[in-house]
Amino acid sequence: MKRIDLGDIGNIAEAVAAIGVIVSLIYLGVQIQQNTNAIRASSYQSIADDITEFQMGLAQNGDLARIYLVGLENPQQLTPIEKAQLDNYLGVLFARFDTAVELYNRGMIDDRAMAPYSRFILFQLEFPGVAAYWQDAQIFFSDGLRDHIESIRRSGPE
Repeated sequence: MKRIDLGDIGNIAEAVAAIGVIVSLIYLGVQIQQNTNAIRASSYQSIADDITEFQMGLAQNGDLARIYLVGLENPQQLTPIEKAQLDNYLGVLFARFDTAVELYNRGMIDDRAMAPYSRFILFQLEFPGVAAYWQDAQIFFSDGLRDHIESIRRSGPE
């Protein structure tokens, strides 16, 4: 029978340590994936909440809804104050969409989740008042948003 010497004990300890490192790396990978999924879900929920808040603003404020509806088709019929209200309301919508595009470009929202928002903004841009707002105000938004809108106008949402 062979006696175990210090070299053998050292080799066994190295093997055990290597296995421990591998197990730790696997655990870390699982934790990172779970964290990434949680951040993606939170990002998606935040954007969904923004769109809901936008729509609730119209549902709960009759004056704003009237300004919005008139402004969609005939913004020239609005008073200067109403036009400013419409522009600010649309500014909020596009700022929220800008955030969604940034999250999308960073991989925090996938194609499937981004598509409804892209369709929503395309739908909005079909109205003359929104198209005119975007034409005038797009310089205040990110290159990412401008590129995304140009892309979905050419080819449709992802």
